[in-house]
Amino acid sequence: RFELNHELLRHEKLNQRFEFPEELDLEPFTTDGLERLSKAEMAETNPDIEVPPPYTTHPEQYYKYKLVGVVVHTGTTDSGHYYSYIKNRKTNVWSEFNDDVIKPFDIKDLDRECFGGKKSPKDSTSWNSNWDTQENNRSGYVLVYERETLFPREHVKARSFLEDMREDMERRTRREREKNDIKEAVSEEPKKDNEKASKKKEARDDDDIDLEMMAVAVMENKRVEDMNDQEQKEEKKEADIVNSLDVADLDVAAVVAPDIRATHFQNNIDFMRSRQVFNPLFLKFLFEILQVAPLSPRKEYQAKEDVNSCPKAGPFQQIYCFSKVVISKLRIDYNIPACKWFFSYLSERPTLVCEHLLQAHDIVVLRGFSELLVHVFKALKPFEDKNLEKTQKVKVNEGGKEVEKIVDVTYSTRMLNTLIDLILEAPKHWLRFTHFFHVFRDFAEMGPLERRFLVRKQLIEKLGDLYLGTASPFTKGNPNKQYMHVGARIYPPKLYPIVQTLSLLICSCHTPATKQRSQNTEQQKKGSENSKRKGPKFPKTALVHTNANGQEDLLVMSSQDEKIRETKEFCARMVTQAQNSRETLDALNNIICHWCFEDASYTSEIVFIILDGIDRSNADSVVTLLLIMERFISVEDSLQQERMNKLHGKDPSVLRSISVCRTHHQLFAFNCIRYLVEIMERNETYRRFMLKKRNEWKWWDGWLQNYVNSQPRSQANAATSSAANDAEKKKFYEKYLQVVGLNNKDTKGFKQGQTPQSNSRR
Repeated sequence: RFELNHELLRHEKLNQRFEFPEELDLEPFTTDGLERLSKAEMAETNPDIEVPPPYTTHPEQYYKYKLVGVVVHTGTTDSGHYYSYIKNRKTNVWSEFNDDVIKPFDIKDLDRECFGGKKSPKDSTSWNSNWDTQENNRSGYVLVYERETLFPREHVKARSFLEDMREDMERRTRREREKNDIKEAVSEEPKKDNEKASKKKEARDDDDIDLEMMAVAVMENKRVEDMNDQEQKEEKKEADIVNSLDVADLDVAAVVAPDIRATHFQNNIDFMRSRQVFNPLFLKFLFEILQVAPLSPRKEYQAKEDVNSCPKAGPFQQIYCFSKVVISKLRIDYNIPACKWFFSYLSERPTLVCEHLLQAHDIVVLRGFSELLVHVFKALKPFEDKNLEKTQKVKVNEGGKEVEKIVDVTYSTRMLNTLIDLILEAPKHWLRFTHFFHVFRDFAEMGPLERRFLVRKQLIEKLGDLYLGTASPFTKGNPNKQYMHVGARIYPPKLYPIVQTLSLLICSCHTPATKQRSQNTEQQKKGSENSKRKGPKFPKTALVHTNANGQEDLLVMSSQDEKIRETKEFCARMVTQAQNSRETLDALNNIICHWCFEDASYTSEIVFIILDGIDRSNADSVVTLLLIMERFISVEDSLQQERMNKLHGKDPSVLRSISVCRTHHQLFAFNCIRYLVEIMERNETYRRFMLKKRNEWKWWDGWLQNYVNSQPRSQANAATSSAANDAEKKKFYEKYLQVVGLNNKDTKGFKQGQTPQSNSRR
């Protein structure tokens, strides 16, 4: 079905029609069948050649096969899909197996679904079937035939390699002799009379043969013929149906290597587990069973409790894991020992955590397991959050010797360390790692103690390095470090939980400006006038904690963490991904507002990113940049006025971009104006700032009036323009007049099409 087109140098699929029967007789294609057909051709010119009948070596049922399966390919060589049609041997009913869909299949549709060729008119998507030349890209790729009657191994005599070689040579010699006989018969026809005369003479010369010896020879020939007839009758006798396992030529278990057999067995077990243990009906059954089971509440937390007192995990460890803990969020709150056992059990089995949180193919398992972990964290929080960073020495038996080992005090810490170690494995499962990072995000949202633990575990460095990939600042010091490619062109990875976690941790840490301002704590306590003029100590986005002195404070970033924040690609990549993710946009805004607080250098970087992004955007994507700008200018500090001046100053600026695009990119200009007006409506500081620069955008009045009342220039635009859109534009224009402080009388002086003159560079 596939071949290389030597002209285009690319592989192409052959969609030509190819029919195949449901019943197949393979006798004409066997060695005996081919020899019989060859003799039949030679007998047409030489009647003396005897043509043997078919089915002489084996009975007729031996060669009969029936169709039991078809593997179908649909699509092209670049993109396609495989599925199967399989016949049930007991019920003779056909079914279609297409991924997780199994449905009946009518064998009458075999022609349309498997033969390929041209599409029938009723299957065509063309509006005129007379012009239809569409090919049917659904065609059979692999055919599976099965012998109608199974024969035991005793029916086929065991033959050695030498016997097969000897028989093949005899067959070749006999075939050559027959061909030579035909040639001699054609070329020496006149010699037949002489040969007949010589034969009569020889017969007369043999009259003296001993009659007794002749009688013995005739009896011997008769005995051989009887034996051959008996063997042919036994061979033609129909064999009984036997078990298919009895006709196996080899003992599979005896010849397959043990490691290969063990691998296949484990693959089958894994497949069964993923399909059955994680079956929704199975889990629903367990859930309903445990809902009615009595469960006494146990909300006490004993520091020296033996978690091994819980039932040990045996062969049904995964079933017990789900049945013990995955009952309901309400009930797990009342069983603190079960929560401790659960984390103790999982922290010692990172492979099991990886299977349930990264490798599982069922989204229900991924989401449910991550929610379960978060809920257990919350259940243990009142008892363990103050001891997250504490460790203790314990004696462990390793290799028959007792050794001291430092372990974490809390079970939450042990579980988190296991999850942090799995971050390096996450890129391999980028299609399913979203819920894995949800656990870190939800844990960071639980409180300042949890965020402090994650910061000190260098999670900003680890997540930032994974998020940036080859753009990470740590590639310079380690050129041999390998980064796995994450995502695909048509299916980008969902990185928003990583960004959200980074946002929570970064907003919990000091910036250079807040670190300097926190050093003036003593002066702020005195309440001097100078300290009051400095404004707030931390930005509104800061996630503060109470330090040992009872004061609000932030965490201190390590030098490695600051490298992540200082990388220009860090924010630039978030801006790109924020176009399609509201979660990423909100997290990015928090990072920008937190870090630009009283920081002139970082403020200049963000101004450049916003203006450059607006210049590269279209009418739809520009809204994302304006959303970032709204949060950026809302930061209340001494640099707020400077931010607005830089964004709305001379070229480049937001106002300049709108002015340039008002003629040839009117939709872009309209969307920018509409959103800036909405910002003015929500932010009074920004509104007063814009009114001071009224002369620079006063041309909006007449331009908006003309744009709202103008008709589409082409029929294509007229088709997309609707009465609802026109009404929405007019409603916005009325809002614009209210925000600016104008009324309809002030705009009557503008004639349609009249706008202030300005230079255009687009």
